[in-house]
Amino acid sequence: MEGGGKGKSGEKESFAQYLTRICGITVAVCIGLQFLDVPDVISQFALQLIRYVALLFGVFVLLPAALQYVWRNRLKWMNRFREWRQQERPIMMAVSASKEQLEAQAVGVYPVSTTPVVSAPSGPVIKGQLSAPYSLLPVNPKPHSTSNLQVEGAGQLISDALQLAGIPLEGEIDILSVESGPTLQTISFQLPPKVQLSKLISKKDDIANHIGHHRGFDVTSAPKFRSAAAFVVPQADRAFVYMRDMAEELQAFADTAALPVIFGSDILGKPMIFDLARTPHLLVAGATGSGKSVFINTMINSLILTRSPKQVKFLLIDPKQVEFTIYRGLPHLLGAPVSDMRKAMLALNKVIVEMEQRYEKFAQSDVRNIKAYNVKNKHDMLPYIVVIIDEYADLMLVSGDEVEDGVQRITQMARAAGIHLVLGTQRPSVNVVTGVIKANLPSRVAFQLQSAVDYRTVLDRGAPPLLGFGDGICMLQGASLQRFQSAATSADDIEATDLIGALKDYWSTDTSKEHDWPSQAEEDKPSAASEDQDPPWEKEDQKEDSSDTEHEETEEHDHPSDSSLSEYDQVLAVVLAHGGFSMEVVQRKLKISYAAATKHVERMLSSGIIGPIDPVRKMRPLILDDQAQHELEQAETLQKMKRYICEYRSAKSSELREVFSIRKEKVLEYMQQLVDEGFLNPPENSRAGYTLAWSEEQMQAFLENN
Repeated sequence: MEGGGKGKSGEKESFAQYLTRICGITVAVCIGLQFLDVPDVISQFALQLIRYVALLFGVFVLLPAALQYVWRNRLKWMNRFREWRQQERPIMMAVSASKEQLEAQAVGVYPVSTTPVVSAPSGPVIKGQLSAPYSLLPVNPKPHSTSNLQVEGAGQLISDALQLAGIPLEGEIDILSVESGPTLQTISFQLPPKVQLSKLISKKDDIANHIGHHRGFDVTSAPKFRSAAAFVVPQADRAFVYMRDMAEELQAFADTAALPVIFGSDILGKPMIFDLARTPHLLVAGATGSGKSVFINTMINSLILTRSPKQVKFLLIDPKQVEFTIYRGLPHLLGAPVSDMRKAMLALNKVIVEMEQRYEKFAQSDVRNIKAYNVKNKHDMLPYIVVIIDEYADLMLVSGDEVEDGVQRITQMARAAGIHLVLGTQRPSVNVVTGVIKANLPSRVAFQLQSAVDYRTVLDRGAPPLLGFGDGICMLQGASLQRFQSAATSADDIEATDLIGALKDYWSTDTSKEHDWPSQAEEDKPSAASEDQDPPWEKEDQKEDSSDTEHEETEEHDHPSDSSLSEYDQVLAVVLAHGGFSMEVVQRKLKISYAAATKHVERMLSSGIIGPIDPVRKMRPLILDDQAQHELEQAETLQKMKRYICEYRSAKSSELREVFSIRKEKVLEYMQQLVDEGFLNPPENSRAGYTLAWSEEQMQAFLENN
């Protein structure tokens, strides 16, 4: 219902505005009559009329306005209630864990502790006393930024920027959170009425112009809130991120990881530490001054700090002849850093020969990978080998086809042999980073590049304009993009050089300082830090059906129903991902009772999947025979094949054979499995090929989640 008149702007009044105006005039007249010499009857009538008008105004104006306010702010209050519940959850979990521990002790099974191995502080801090060699790391002189925005200032900043960008607002901007990191600040706010996130993204350049940040600004959805947006705003005064800031986390992570490396801090300042052996190879791209070389040096220093010369060896290829010369004399090197491009290919060929020799050793020892070999051969343990090429484009210019074939062979076959490759380049053109190379390097890191085309070449998708000096984006195993600030040894080149010299002396003077090798079970066990950051390798689908014989033997004893088999498969996936059966982890992830988890323990024990409880780790370690390991590797290959088909929208068997170096019969077997899953359509005739059955939306969702 519309009011009868128009406002000053020419727009029609709403019913509430019209009624407010009429009520106001009526009340004013009635009050005026009280000051005039009028009969008592008229005065009493005026007072009675004021009461009726107030009731009318409350019912038809105030009450609808209050209900509308409650409805508009329902999401904010729900989010605050959810945050309060999350704050109370640790207390409830502690009480539940205590109760569970008492129940577990009654039956002689002790659940593992939930204490995280690697903490995630809110920002970089200067650590206390560290043991050698971590104590050699330089101290960060500026671990915190001094330009953090407050909630009030952030609300005014966003409101002004949106209005100047031509986005109309109704009311004030509701700021949900302001989270600050060393380089960036994330301002989450409730989307204004009638404003969609897509509209903000389309106006991103205009908003950035009015905020005053032309580079590094980004508009995204707020991950912690519903119907909310987030502005990623660069810090006016950036903090430094040093390796020493996360030395304690690196030391703890090294107990379970094969090749622990520091990436840096995420946009909220939380440490990002990963296992290079699980990536398993890495492409690093960045223009001059972007922080690419600093990032690679941080990876090298991480491994030197945590691994002895008997545990890891490096092959460093340095076409620029300036980046890796400081590592000469380091006992971790296979040889002097290679700077002659003619010798670089010979060095890569030696790595391939070493890989083939290792596989011969594995066959003689009846094992499938380096972890199993080192567990079985304590007297002849093999070191991991990390091959790092600082400028891959220069190698391609000298002998492109030969280099590409060697790199392809290493990336496809060397992971199980404990050989991992890191490729760095300043010029990520399609002639350098070819489709074959990208298919075998699903883990990639991009720093500031010259154009949007370069970002798409490296990441297969667009990226926000980066700030340089270590502001980067990583994509591990083809998962979603994650922005971070790369860590540095020091901003002072002299300090960084002195650290390398001190590490040379540390590892050369006393060989008794060897670090213990992580056991096979520990290497398979993910740390708490990797669970917090939801790394992609822990997200991969690792479900594996038991053999028909195992199912038949189990059914003879337990006769499980179809629903219990489904639940069993979920438990098996958790056990495979965790590296063993932890009662608490299984219950927490699948939300099942203690009795149900106990039944799965008995079934896996009888099937030989898990072993006796480890009193040190307080869990039952995973025991996989060769058949189970083979099936797991097949599942991993099938997942990579699906990702490749979704990325390139191609299901040609000949192309898949070339990319994955698989026999024709095996490729056709995999493709038939994809047909059974509904991912591919079978050929219509003998001359036709397989076609995609999934829609564009399904493929895009698969790429985002895998």
